[in-house]
Amino acid sequence: ISVLFCGVTTKAFGETLLNNTALTTDFWHITEHLLNTTLFCLGGAVWGGITSKSDWIYLACLYVAVIMIRVFLVFSFFPLTSRIGISQNWQEALFMSYGGLRGTVGVSLALLLSAQIYEQTDDESVSEETREAYRIYVDKLFAFSGGIAFLTLLVNGPTSAILLKNLGLVTPSETRLNVVKNYEQHMKINTLVEYMNLISKKRFEHVDFGVIREHVSPLQNITREEVKIAAESFKLKYPDKTPNFANLVPYLFPNESQLALTSEASTLLSFSDRSRSEPITLTRQPSKRVRETVYDYKTPLDRLAVLEQRLIFIDLLRREYLRQLDVSELDSRGFIPYSLLQSLEVAKSAASNGLPLCDWAASQAVSDSFTRRGDKLLHAYRVGRNGGDHDFHVIRTQVLQALSFIQAHRASQKTFKAEFASVNSNSLTLAAKAVLDESKDQVAKAESAINNFDVDDVSAIKSQYVCQILLYKSAHYFENLARRGLMTEKEATEYLYQYDLELRKLRLQSELKTEIRLLNNRISPELQPPGFGPTTIAVLSTIISEEDSSENHA
Repeated sequence: ISVLFCGVTTKAFGETLLNNTALTTDFWHITEHLLNTTLFCLGGAVWGGITSKSDWIYLACLYVAVIMIRVFLVFSFFPLTSRIGISQNWQEALFMSYGGLRGTVGVSLALLLSAQIYEQTDDESVSEETREAYRIYVDKLFAFSGGIAFLTLLVNGPTSAILLKNLGLVTPSETRLNVVKNYEQHMKINTLVEYMNLISKKRFEHVDFGVIREHVSPLQNITREEVKIAAESFKLKYPDKTPNFANLVPYLFPNESQLALTSEASTLLSFSDRSRSEPITLTRQPSKRVRETVYDYKTPLDRLAVLEQRLIFIDLLRREYLRQLDVSELDSRGFIPYSLLQSLEVAKSAASNGLPLCDWAASQAVSDSFTRRGDKLLHAYRVGRNGGDHDFHVIRTQVLQALSFIQAHRASQKTFKAEFASVNSNSLTLAAKAVLDESKDQVAKAESAINNFDVDDVSAIKSQYVCQILLYKSAHYFENLARRGLMTEKEATEYLYQYDLELRKLRLQSELKTEIRLLNNRISPELQPPGFGPTTIAVLSTIISEEDSSENHA
């Protein structure tokens, strides 16, 4: 009763006093889970040792009696509960009677009583017969309390969902279904906008939309009208960016080869009315000329300033890697974030000793060590011991690592220039120039590493990488809806589970051979991207068939 009163009071008066409701809720959820787990482990250990075979017959009878008593109590007050408040129907009353799970409170009270009886009967003044009788009674009581909790969790819990559906208590209304469908449509447009944002970046401008459509379910059946709406949203959200639609338009106009986007003007036609359509131009509007970086060569080079600014630049890199993790541009479940963050520790130690930036070499050293020892086992576990191409997996890992590395350095360079430029002359010191030159040298090394790999390999890896980012973006959209109270956790969980399965499938299909089969089977000749003609398809298909005859693929 005291716990109930405390909960009601806190809900009524204490909720507005919390600074961070989400943090408080998460904390108590975790605490509740840990304490419940501890309680059931202790109770189960005691209960398993005192329950006999004959107790099960009485336990079954008691279980039925408890449910019938609850049915009697609920329906005894049904004439009152059906007329007060938001009222109650008979279906809700029936489920309340069946769904009353017993567990934490009953087990904890039985454990407390058992501990007290055993403690009090340990006194020498208590006779042996009395001690034995009391302990038998309390063991029986605890056996039945634990048994009721066990049966309600074993029987009532799994069957409650079936009863809810049969009673019609979980069937959403037509209005609610329309609301959720509207959320899904907004998510689809949002994913399209994020896709346009990605292909506006140089590193993803040639990503093949065929691979995206295969692995990202929100983009599988997009229409011209949806692309038009997304393009308008993109112009408002990213007015200074120009996406490259060269790989998207062939899928929207499969029978109209004359419709293509040139490299000079990225133009997407309006799809609502072709006869009087006007182009939606996504080219950058004329703006003031951006001033080039100016360096102050009059001021002598300060070695101490170079050292300090180099350490600041490493901190900027760390912040950029964390940002990539936060927006799902970097997969937190892989070893790539570990290698990149560890490389910063090495670079920071070297910079403290006056050495230039060396985080690319450090990341490769960490990667080589990790790949030799653990990554091969992890890859074998994911795709099967006899399946997959481990060599390509290593290439994929190195390419993704280099892409994140280059993005972090370029973003940090931009921030560094903005923060260290002189307010009056907008110029940078020679110390800042030295740090930027070191960063550009690191970027050149990472780009050189990417260029050493096969172009088709890199293209497939980038396509899969974009798929991963878009799936994470789609999942985060529904997470935000649930967090803001616009969607129930159950509704959001259904979508999150779907995207989790798609991400798992994407990881298992991260082999180049899988993507080549996809292009061969799914894309007709007129939709194939530039440079991927019938000859290339034929050669690659021959290689695949030869390798398939000698090994099994997961």
